Amino acid sequence: MYIGTPHTYHYENSLAAIKASKHVLVEKPATCNAAEFRSLLQAAKENNVFIMEAMWTRFLPISLEIKRIAESGSLGNPVVMHADLSSNFDIDSRSFLLFEVYLILATFERTSFDP
Repeated sequence: MYIGTPHTYHYENSLAAIKASKHVLVEKPATCNAAEFRSLLQAAKENNVFIMEAMWTRFLPISLEIKRIAESGSLGNPVVMHADLSSNFDIDSRSFLLFEVYLILATFERTSFDP
């Protein structure tokens, strides 16, 4: 079931779908806080269903390579992240790549199903 309601209803709507034994794809942000999302993960496990935030970038082939590079430590630890995807940033391609790496790393961290 796709949950695309206003984000303040995502937790309530997703939980209802999970309790009805439906797999759930919930739009961003999946919940208003991490505790709510952990609760949904637990409910999904208990009801033997799948839940995922609608983060399409996870499925781009380059995402795995960026994740591998980021986890290798060759870029160091992220210190600052600024995300603004609304215009031409007029920055050199190397800086933009680093921005993209850290943005995707943060996405993987936030959407990871690992404890």
